[in-house]
Amino acid sequence: MSEKIQGFLVLRRFLLSLLLLSLLFLGLLLSACGPEPREEEAPPALPPSSRPLSAIYVHGESALLYAHASYAERELFPHLELWQGEAPVFLWEAEEPVNKGLLLWQIPPGDYSLRCGEDLLSVAEDVHLPAGYTITRQESNLHWQFYRDEGGFLGLRLEAVAELPEDVYDILIDPGHGGIDPGASGNGLVEAEQNLQAALYLEELFSAMGLKVALSRYDAEIPGASWEEDNPYASGARVDQVYRKQAKYLLSSHLNAGGGSGFQLYSSVYTDTDWAGRVQAQLLASGWHGDENGLGWVEDALYKRSSSQRTLIPRDYYFIIRETGGYALSPYTYRLFRIDRHAELAQGAEALLLEYMFLDNAGDAQYWKDNWKELVAAVAAGSAEYWQLDAAEQPLPKE
Repeated sequence: MSEKIQGFLVLRRFLLSLLLLSLLFLGLLLSACGPEPREEEAPPALPPSSRPLSAIYVHGESALLYAHASYAERELFPHLELWQGEAPVFLWEAEEPVNKGLLLWQIPPGDYSLRCGEDLLSVAEDVHLPAGYTITRQESNLHWQFYRDEGGFLGLRLEAVAELPEDVYDILIDPGHGGIDPGASGNGLVEAEQNLQAALYLEELFSAMGLKVALSRYDAEIPGASWEEDNPYASGARVDQVYRKQAKYLLSSHLNAGGGSGFQLYSSVYTDTDWAGRVQAQLLASGWHGDENGLGWVEDALYKRSSSQRTLIPRDYYFIIRETGGYALSPYTYRLFRIDRHAELAQGAEALLLEYMFLDNAGDAQYWKDNWKELVAAVAAGSAEYWQLDAAEQPLPKE
């Protein structure tokens, strides 16, 4: 290569290097003299994640929140967190017994949002959101209300109230039979008459504890006479009274027959036996004994009897338990008779059916004649223990 060409290439490289240095210097100069760089704007906040709520069913004082709630298949949210502002204050893990849902009476007054993990619970406008009252404890109650907030998410508001409205009751006592149906009889005793006697005394004991109590009948007759007796789902009849009076608990009082001896206590197939077990303990402590020969025996005079009818989900055998428990159980017949009260079935009573003794057993009959008040008092004491009537306000368990 000639010296002339080599010189030309060296000159070209020098000029290119000089150009690059000039551009770099110009860039630095412009950046130093240019305007202040603008702060980057924060990206828009993402909407909170959510899970759709299918239904809320309240059984007694226990609220059950369902992600899916068909009769054939139900799915409770696995756990719920109650939040106040930006802080979780209560964690509830789902349990199968319907009387162990979110216990409303244990939640202090306030306004809460509800979450399942990181998800808020979204509520469609056609989802029925119930409202009601807890039973009277220490001369006060809580009014609770599930609601849909402006964002379409679920909220829960609780307010302390001094007393229940006139038409709302804590408990309904149902003296079995009555009217043209005397029930069992034996050894000079008629069941319908003895059931009423026991129920009236139980009302007296519960009222002394501060509870607001009603009976499904107050004399030998059934309200509405034979029509309600033949159809307990009719307006004003036994089942209908539970919903109309918004009773949180139902105690159905009976005496037995059939050759056994002692008491029997029946709970729903969907609840645990906590209430029944506390009553059982008090009856045993009073000196009485349980009967072990009934249908649906679980243990120690405690029973859960299922219907023999083939249905998509299990159903209780006794209509007074099954039909008064709201949609948390399976009030199939009442729903058919009273389609106008469909929304009210989102709430139902927790029920206990008790058979004090066997009328056709001479020893049982005599024991009842001598000790019936002590046995009724034992039922009242066990129930009060289950309802924790003497419980002071408890702090919420933290997450």
